[in-house]
Amino acid sequence: MANKIDYTSIEMVHGSIWFCQNGFYERSSVLAYQPFRQLVQSYPTFEAAIAEHPEAEVIDCEYERHVERASVPDCAPDWFDPSFAGEVWREDDWTDVDRDFWREDAEI
Repeated sequence: MANKIDYTSIEMVHGSIWFCQNGFYERSSVLAYQPFRQLVQSYPTFEAAIAEHPEAEVIDCEYERHVERASVPDCAPDWFDPSFAGEVWREDDWTDVDRDFWREDAEI
């Protein structure tokens, strides 16, 4: 099943003007229900993009889109069991291993 396109937009992305398709990932995706933006075609100007896609919402500010990042709460939920694969409950639980991995004298 393909992701559902909720709306189209024309917006500035990394300094270029793009016609975009926007929506949410489908239920079977590992990103289920999270928003997506697919860059379809670039244009030299907003006017050229609007002429070809008059139905698209024009977003003329590159920083208009605000996405809230997921974060790990300070306290683990009741169902969390640290015996599952040796997991820990910290926002930065990857940093100790990552830091040690790059040390030359690390014993991993």
